[in-house]
Amino acid sequence: MSEKSLVVGVVGAGPRGLSVVERLAAHARRLAAGRAVTVHLIDPRPPGAGREWRTGQDRSLLLDTVAGRVTAFAGEGVTPAGAPQRRGPGLYEWARALARSGAGGADAAEARRLGPDSYPTRALAGSYFRWVFRQVAVASAESLALRVHAEDAVALDDGPGGTQEILLAGGRRLTGLDAVVLAQGRVPVLPTAQERGHAAFAAEFGLVYVAPAHPADADLSAVAPGEPVVLRGLGLNFFDYLTLLTTGRGGRFDRDRDGRVTYRPSGREPRILCGARRAVPYGTGGGHRNGGGRQVPRVFTEELTARLRAQRDGPLDFRESLWPLIAREMESAYYTALLPGRDRPERAPVLSGVRRGAGTRADAAGGPVEAALDVLHDLRDEVRLAVDHAGLGGESRRRDLDGWFAPLGTYLSGGPAARRTEELIALVRAGVARIVGPGMQVAADREAGKFACESPSVSGSRETARVLVEGRLPGVDLRRTADPLLRHLLDSGQCRPYGLGPGRTGYVAGGLAVTGRPFHVVDGDGVPHPQRFALGVPTESADGVTAAAIRPSVGSATLTDTDAIARAVLAPAGPPPRGRDDLRDRRAEEARRG
Repeated sequence: MSEKSLVVGVVGAGPRGLSVVERLAAHARRLAAGRAVTVHLIDPRPPGAGREWRTGQDRSLLLDTVAGRVTAFAGEGVTPAGAPQRRGPGLYEWARALARSGAGGADAAEARRLGPDSYPTRALAGSYFRWVFRQVAVASAESLALRVHAEDAVALDDGPGGTQEILLAGGRRLTGLDAVVLAQGRVPVLPTAQERGHAAFAAEFGLVYVAPAHPADADLSAVAPGEPVVLRGLGLNFFDYLTLLTTGRGGRFDRDRDGRVTYRPSGREPRILCGARRAVPYGTGGGHRNGGGRQVPRVFTEELTARLRAQRDGPLDFRESLWPLIAREMESAYYTALLPGRDRPERAPVLSGVRRGAGTRADAAGGPVEAALDVLHDLRDEVRLAVDHAGLGGESRRRDLDGWFAPLGTYLSGGPAARRTEELIALVRAGVARIVGPGMQVAADREAGKFACESPSVSGSRETARVLVEGRLPGVDLRRTADPLLRHLLDSGQCRPYGLGPGRTGYVAGGLAVTGRPFHVVDGDGVPHPQRFALGVPTESADGVTAAAIRPSVGSATLTDTDAIARAVLAPAGPPPRGRDDLRDRRAEEARRG
C-alpha cells in the first residue's frame, strides 16, 4: 500500500455497498493514519437503492419487513461496541419527515399513509436508501474522496506491487487499488437443465415461460386477460407476481363492513393456477412489534454459541446441539405471551401446536403463536453465528439446515404482510386464483402443446396453460453464475464455491467461499486473498442471513460485518492471511517431496 494514499474499490452500490462506504468514512480519520482515502463505488444503478430497491419499480411491490424495522444508520444500540456511530432516521422516521414536508409525488403520498408497522413499497425504500447515500456522501467529504462509476465491473485481477485492477464494462480499468470489496446483491445465474427445457418447449410451441427472476424484472405483457397462467411457488415472489397480475392490472381490494377483504376485478386479469410442494403459502412474516424490537434470547445466546463451538473437537450437529435450544426459546416465548409475567415458564411440547397455529397468525396477531414464530425470525443472527464457516458438518448442513430448518423457518415466519394472505383468499373467492393442491407438478405436454399442472393429491386437478411463471428467485450458486465478474474470478481460479467436508463425500453449498469475518475471498486453492473481501447474497452459503436489513436499536450482524471489513481495509490487524503465492509454493514443494 502507498504511504500517502489508500485506494479502495467497492463493487455494488445497494444497501450493503452503502454500508461499506459509510463505515469506511466513519473509520477513515482514525485508522487511515493520515493517508488520503479514495473509494471507487461501482454499479450501473443509482447508489443506495441498487437494483432490488430501484425507485421506478411497480409501487404495488412491498418489502417483507415493516417500516419501523429498517434503517441504514449506525446509531446507538446498532453499531458494534467501540465503533463510531453515525446517527440518522430509520425508514419510518424519514417517511414521517417527508410527509410533514408538504412535498408532492408518490413517495410523499405513501409516506402520509405509512405507520411503523406498515409494509412500505420497495420503491419508497429505494428512495430512502438513495437519500441516505446523499447524506453519507456529504458527511464523508472530509474523510474520503468518493468516485461513483455507473458501470458494471466485469473482471478483477491482481496488479503490480500488491495492488488490484478492476475492468469496467466500457473498457476502462481502475488500477492501483489497495483493497476491493465485493458487495453485490443477487446476481444472475445460468438456467438449470429443467429451466432450459421449459424455455425450449415454450419457444417451440409459441408459449410464454418466465424463468426464476425478481418479479420487478419480469415481462408479463404477453399474458392475456382471462387465460390460465401456472404460477409455481407460494413464497414471497409468488405474492409479488400475484399482485402484478391483479391490482397491477387495475383490480382493487376492498374491505367490507364485516372486515372481509373482497376483490373487484378489472377484467384484465388472467386466471392464476397456484401451487408448490406445500399446500399453503408462507406464514405471515415474523416481527410485527412496534419499533422494530426483538425478543432477547434467554437460552440460545451468542455466549452459549461461542462455548458450543469452542468445546467441540469438530463441527456441530444441528438437530443434536442447536434445535433443542431453538425449541426452548420458542416455548419460552409462547408461554410468556400466554401467561404474561412468568419469566421462567415450564417446558412443554408446544411445537406441534405452533405448526397448527401457523395458518391463523393473521387472526392472532400479538398472541402466543405469533410470539413463538417470531423467535425463528429473531434468532437468525444466533443461528448464523452457530452454523456459518464450517460450524456444522457437511451432512448436517445438507440434511438439517438447508434441507429442513431453513425452509421450515421461512415457511412459518418468513412470509409476506398479513394483508397479502387475505388478498389471496379474496382472489380465490373471486375465481381469479385457484390453489391446485399440494405437491403441484408441472410438465411439458407435447400432445396439448402447453404446460400442464396437477396435484397428485387432488383428483381432477389437471389443467393446461400457455404461460408458466416460476414464482421464485434463482438460487445462489457460484458454479452457475452469469455475473461476468464472478465468472471471471471462478474461471481464473481466483475464487471457489463454499463447501464442507473432504473430496467427493463433502457438501458443496454453492455460494462464494469466504473466510470468517472480515470475509476474505478464498481462491481456488483455498487461500484467502489478503486485501479482497466479499459480503452479501453471493456469500450466502458461508455467511448466512445476508439479506437481513439493519434494524433500529438492535445489534446488526450486517453492520458488524461491514464495520469489520472497513477496519480490515483501513488498518489490517497484524499479518494478513498466508500469502497465496507462498502457500502454493509450499504445497508444490510438499507434493514434490511426496
